Amino acid sequence: MDSGQVFPTISRAEETSILNICTAINVIDAQVIVERGDPGSDMFIIKKGTFKVIDERNGEDFILTVLKKNDIFGEMSFIDDMPRSATVVAMEPGILLRLGKEEFARLQDINQKLGTDLVLILARLVVERLRRTDESLLFLAFGDKTDSDKDEIRKLIREMRVSVHLELSKEGLHRS
Repeated sequence: MDSGQVFPTISRAEETSILNICTAINVIDAQVIVERGDPGSDMFIIKKGTFKVIDERNGEDFILTVLKKNDIFGEMSFIDDMPRSATVVAMEPGILLRLGKEEFARLQDINQKLGTDLVLILARLVVERLRRTDESLLFLAFGDKTDSDKDEIRKLIREMRVSVHLELSKEGLHRS
C-alpha cells in the first residue's frame, strides 16, 4: 500500500470511502482543536497543517508530540467516549477531517466490513502509541539510574499500578 495514505493497511478506494464521509474543517494558527478534559467523541485526520499535542497540567505547555499531514488524533475519545486526554493546538493554518459517531454509523450502514477495519486500525494505532509510551517510561525508569533511583521508581510504578487497578475497579462498579 502507498505510504502516503492515512490508513496504509486498506486500499486507496476504501480509504477514500472513509475520508469522504468526514467533515472538512478549516483551522487558523493557534486555534485550540480539542482541550484536555473536555468531552468529545470525534476523531480528526490532518489533511494539511501542523498541530501540537500538549499537556498543560503544570502551568506550562509541555509538548507531547507534533502531528502533521495524515496523522490522526482524538481516536481515544472516539473509541471510549471519555474526556480528551490532551490539548491539540494548530501551529499554522490547516485543514482537518472530522469523523464523528454519526458519520461512523453511516459508514457501518454502507460497508460494515470497512467500519470494522477502521476500528481495528484505530486499535492498532492506540496500541502502537501505548507501546512507545511504555518504552519511554522504561527508559526513564531504568536508563542510567543508580540502584536507589531504580528502587524508588519501581516502588512508584507498583503504586501507580495499584492506583490504576483501584480506579478501574471503581469504574467497573459504577457502570454496573
